[in-house]
Amino acid sequence: MESPIEQFIEWYKSLPISHRQDIVTLISYSCPGFENVDIISTDIEELPDSFIKTVQTYQNSKFKEVGVILALRSIIQLMFIDKRSEDIDRWNDVEGMLGSLAKTNESETFKKLEREVPFNAKEWIVSCDKWNTLITNNISDQKLNLFLNT
Repeated sequence: MESPIEQFIEWYKSLPISHRQDIVTLISYSCPGFENVDIISTDIEELPDSFIKTVQTYQNSKFKEVGVILALRSIIQLMFIDKRSEDIDRWNDVEGMLGSLAKTNESETFKKLEREVPFNAKEWIVSCDKWNTLITNNISDQKLNLFLNT
């Protein structure tokens, strides 16, 4: 059976760079075991590779590999997938909030972010669909148990 970490990395590499950067930043900031991914002094373009190298260090034991996958699976589901999947109303709320901020603050930055919401929503919906496929086909509890017992 293929390594769950390698399957996770394959999914991660398939994402747009902005999604990879969002994920590595949140995980490195909030999850134990990822402190060596220095989100402060590392160039943002290099963060995804640093994150991948850190994830790969857990391949030295099947139990550590499954443990890190369970941790990643949970935080990504909670902090990204559940918030950015096909809930168009949520994206519309974000767009409205940014539009209001743009108007109130007369801000070109907020206007630009508001214009990008529909594109970002579509990108995240695709990334969430890829995630659901990964979970179902590669890193489900059943697949992880099978990996541990082979």
